[in-house]
Amino acid sequence: SILPPDCVGRLLLYAECPANRDIAIFNTLPHCWNNIRRFPGLLSSVTPMQNWIRLRIDNLAVTTLSTGHNNLHRTSAVLDVGGFNENFIAEDIALTLLLLQSRFRSVLTDVIAFDAEPEHIFSFVRRQQRWAAQTIQAAGYTWRNLPLSVSFQLFKLVWMYLGVFLYPIWAILAAWGATSTWTDIQSFSALSRTEHGYACTVILRVFAPWTFPLLMLALKTPILKAAGVRFGTFLVHLFFSWNVAFYSMFAICSAAARSLVHADLDFKVTDKQVRRITIREILSHQPFLAPFLGMVALGLEQNVFGLFLALPWFSILFLCQ
Repeated sequence: SILPPDCVGRLLLYAECPANRDIAIFNTLPHCWNNIRRFPGLLSSVTPMQNWIRLRIDNLAVTTLSTGHNNLHRTSAVLDVGGFNENFIAEDIALTLLLLQSRFRSVLTDVIAFDAEPEHIFSFVRRQQRWAAQTIQAAGYTWRNLPLSVSFQLFKLVWMYLGVFLYPIWAILAAWGATSTWTDIQSFSALSRTEHGYACTVILRVFAPWTFPLLMLALKTPILKAAGVRFGTFLVHLFFSWNVAFYSMFAICSAAARSLVHADLDFKVTDKQVRRITIREILSHQPFLAPFLGMVALGLEQNVFGLFLALPWFSILFLCQ
């Protein structure tokens, strides 16, 4: 972590304001300091947009879930609730909820602090595994009388990891859920030049599932402009995120499943080493990935059209380096 010279002083000004007596955690806005390198740079390329949204939404809730570090805690309030609960790996989320039950809040400030993003794909996967397990563990506890806005925050965090279980299902359905050949594509191309109604019908059926995400993408355009993020940068980040999500899906599913069945959870720190990653390492670190991609490839042999939807499952071998 790197704190700007005025960081602590500005947080203290918030804490010492009499109107903020009921606030126990003052969270900072994270910025990446190692973004000159490719992998962390791609991960953090839309951080300005995320911070722009958070500044306008997070404090609308009764309390905002505190995650990460570089935050200022009111010691007296933390001691009043018994300190950090060591039964939780996500002690920051647990502390936020404990404080809320004692009528203390957590807020997001406009104070900037700098942190490092993972340097490579293996470090990223390890972090995602830890976050998945600890988030599900904290959300699975029986918290008393949580406000709807806080419950919704927990739901979003948990769904971020449980939703990963849908990724392999989606990949298999895209490959094996239909049949098509290059001849079909050529026929479609020929018909589309003469039968525009037919072409529109086929396109709508194929791309209907993409309507909602494309609509959400369009709605983010003015936000990108306001946050100073180029649309091209956002698209590259989106595609990169898609890649790393598919690469890490089995590891995240495993960590989430262990947490769901209340198995013992390991705390693996993020690897900060800077090094080059080879394709051989990428495959060997995820033993289920190669057979899975092979199964998808077999399906695509009888569903050529699915190749257009399968690019992320194969480009991960190169973009994760």
